[in-house]
Amino acid sequence: MKIVQSYWSKPNLASKSENKSMGGWSDSVFFYMSWALSCLTFKEFYDHIELVTDENGKKLLVEMLELPYDPVKTSLEDIKGYDHDLWAVGKIYAYSIQTEPFIHADYDVYIWNRFPDRIENSELIGQHLEISYDHNQSFYQDVENNLSYIPESILNFREKTTKEIIEVNAGILGGFNLKFFKEYTAEAFHFVDKNYDRIGRLTYKGMFNTIFEQYLFYCLAQEKQIPIEYLIKEQISSRFEGLADFTDIHYKTSYIHTVGDYKKYFRIGEQVAYRLWHHYPQYYNKIIQLYQEGILL
Repeated sequence: MKIVQSYWSKPNLASKSENKSMGGWSDSVFFYMSWALSCLTFKEFYDHIELVTDENGKKLLVEMLELPYDPVKTSLEDIKGYDHDLWAVGKIYAYSIQTEPFIHADYDVYIWNRFPDRIENSELIGQHLEISYDHNQSFYQDVENNLSYIPESILNFREKTTKEIIEVNAGILGGFNLKFFKEYTAEAFHFVDKNYDRIGRLTYKGMFNTIFEQYLFYCLAQEKQIPIEYLIKEQISSRFEGLADFTDIHYKTSYIHTVGDYKKYFRIGEQVAYRLWHHYPQYYNKIIQLYQEGILL
């Protein structure tokens, strides 16, 4: 199973221009360290890690940080016209161009073991199910109130099954059913494009991403009756407790995802930095040097 990571630079370049920290981290240096730690921990267990990015991303991750991605594709140059708040568009495009079974992993996911066979050999896979999270319900209601087009698979799921919001957390997402991914990604772009002139009306503009990536994925899979295999089978709370517990590495967990608000906490950034320093000191030192020289801001 191929591992894929994607980096669309436009959202983070916008953050820089607004003097915000990169990727929502408490300090931008942790953004770079997270990319390094994620890539390098995956490289311990998988020979080839594909990077789908744009020219800016290639310059940062491959030329400056010298992360061992192979191959590197700059296909995200094709989406540079999209609004930077639609950060999941880069991931959707990366899914859409895959021609062999894959697992896409976010840059804030780190592993200390290879994924189990049930993940590597399934039609569709995801991190875990988000069932009835209050914030997801609010995000969907915002979409329903302000956008003009909602895909049939979502409408049918809500009419025939349940109106509760059930999403697949996309910390990892993939599988071997490439036909599904072609249809899913085409519908996701259709969802965005049909509503593009109304997206500015959304109260939670950035959170529309979770609807066209995670909720659509789940609803379409249900419509087509394709099973989804989850890395984490137990219920995870809406606060994602336990997913960023670095103290349990090697004991209870071999998988960390510093999802959402975890990035705001300096102590989480420190844990990422410590792991990078401990396991891959040459990359830690490179990032610190580039950061101190003002090359990385």
